[in-house]
Amino acid sequence: MDNPIVIVADGKEASLMKKIFGGIVAAAIAAVGIAAAGPAGATVAVIGAEGDHSAVYYAAELQYAGMNEYTWQAASLGPNVCEQRSEGYSERQLIRLWDGPTTAEQSVAIVDGAEFHFCPGYENDAQPA
Repeated sequence: MDNPIVIVADGKEASLMKKIFGGIVAAAIAAVGIAAAGPAGATVAVIGAEGDHSAVYYAAELQYAGMNEYTWQAASLGPNVCEQRSEGYSERQLIRLWDGPTTAEQSVAIVDGAEFHFCPGYENDAQPA
C-alpha cells in the first residue's frame, strides 16, 4: 500500500499556508459572484425620455459609460440595435455580442440605451438568451 505524503510545517509556515489557501478560496468565491452578476448588474445613466429618438441623449449615456461616442455615431448605433432586436436577437445576445470590444457596463449601455430611446417596445422583454 502506498504511503501518503505528509508535509510537516512549523507554526509560521502553517499559518502562511492557511492564509494562501484562504486567499485562493476568497478569490474563487469573488470570481463566481462577479460571473453570476454579469451584465445584469451594470448601472447605466438614463438621460432623456423613453422613445424620444434622441441621438444626443443616447450619445450622452454612452459617454457616461466611458465610451467616446458622438451624436452622429449614436444616431446610427441606436437604430442598428433596434434592427437587430427586430431580427430576433435578445437583449442578452446583443450584450454578449458587444461584450469584448467594450466592457460589460458599456455593452449594457449600448443595448439598453438604444431600446430606451429608439425602440422602447423591446425594453425588458423576456426573450431567452
